[in-house]
Amino acid sequence: MSADSSWAQVKIYSSSLLFVFFFAAIASVGSAKAPEIYSSLLLPNWAPNPSLFGHVWACLYFSIAISLGIFRGRSNWRMHPLIASLFVAQLFLNAAWSWFFFFDENVLLALWDITILNVLVFLLLLLLFSRGFKFCAFLMVPYFCWIFFACLLTHSIWLNNPAVLDGV
Repeated sequence: MSADSSWAQVKIYSSSLLFVFFFAAIASVGSAKAPEIYSSLLLPNWAPNPSLFGHVWACLYFSIAISLGIFRGRSNWRMHPLIASLFVAQLFLNAAWSWFFFFDENVLLALWDITILNVLVFLLLLLLFSRGFKFCAFLMVPYFCWIFFACLLTHSIWLNNPAVLDGV
């Protein structure tokens, strides 16, 4: 591997990390009221401890960034515009969930958001796998499992906390 191609790989992976963590930062700002809001909700007994969320999300965002980096590094990603678009769209919806749930305190809108997010990530997994980016898909599976769980949790919160339905 030449120095030029090594440098190109470094740029691809570092820009992928920056891109993904840019969306993580947006989500983080939207979650500023999370401890206050989360502690005021009636949660199911299977809800995770709030101290777990930051650690899990750091690992998941890192995994998404590596998956994106591998996809960009091993392909001409412009030849796969749907996959590239799904990477961006799911990051946008992921960040938006925090704003809907914690900033706007609109659990129903957050539930719609995370439901659509699950569909997009599932489609992304299918496309990555079917187009030969199996390791990229493998790296995204924990993220899909976590957001599926988060969708169930959001639904449970929506059902158990009618006062937070924001006009519904």
